[in-house]
Amino acid sequence: MTNLMKIIDISNSNFDDIAVVRYEMLDLEGERLKCWLSRGMEGELEYMRRSADLRRDPRAVFADVKSIIVTLTAIKKVKPHSPTLAAFAHNNPDYHILIKNKLNLLLSNIREIEPQIEGRAVVDSAPIFEKGLAVRAGLGWIGRNSLLIHPRLGSYTHIGLLLLNKDLSSECQVIEDQCPKGCSICKDNCPNGAINGDRTVDCRKCIAAMTIENCSDAYALHNHIFGCDLCQQYCPYNSDIEEIEPTIKEDWSTITKDSFRAKYRKTSLGRVSFEKIKNSLQCAKNQ
Repeated sequence: MTNLMKIIDISNSNFDDIAVVRYEMLDLEGERLKCWLSRGMEGELEYMRRSADLRRDPRAVFADVKSIIVTLTAIKKVKPHSPTLAAFAHNNPDYHILIKNKLNLLLSNIREIEPQIEGRAVVDSAPIFEKGLAVRAGLGWIGRNSLLIHPRLGSYTHIGLLLLNKDLSSECQVIEDQCPKGCSICKDNCPNGAINGDRTVDCRKCIAAMTIENCSDAYALHNHIFGCDLCQQYCPYNSDIEEIEPTIKEDWSTITKDSFRAKYRKTSLGRVSFEKIKNSLQCAKNQ
């Protein structure tokens, strides 16, 4: 193993899993997205429709890309709490910043060996098929709830990408779908019926979309005010994930706008406005 590949190895990378995939067009994922959009499943997430064509080609994110390092960062489950926030809100300040810093450090370490290498770190913010790349890199498969499932880490992970202008890839062994035949645990535990039968989700019904994205509250929020983990909580591949106590214990009925901004603007909760949180809280109470 070369010094460069040693840096990318899981034992040295500071990620919970890591792999490299060669650049190629993501036409299969693009066709699936096109079909999903044709059914109106994006709801009010207009950016999904606007960016659909861009997502097929990683060069839309980094023009000189020749290979992509795909990383997984594990998070822990959170014990039941009310009102409910998704596990990732309790696990770290803001995973976008945390993972991007780790990716940029990885890029710096790579450039110490080969200074001519350039790259771009991406965390859940660019028009690219992160889950599709993770599957192609052999890091898991797409579960029936549309999430990436890793055989060891389950679905409680964040995907990070480092697009490079050098081909570092080797042959990836794609992991075949390992969801038990006939299993519908994730679908059965979605109270709004948002999980379709083709490993996609209807964002018009999805609690996570309704509480985080610019979506209506036409369906019940079931006491959730930021994200939702219901489809993950009982998945067999998540049964061994460590469960922690909630770290956010807030009196949401009395918190002020200034206090919310001061406490949460640099956390995952900073993705939504104070008004969005209060609206979700009110909807959860009324339903």
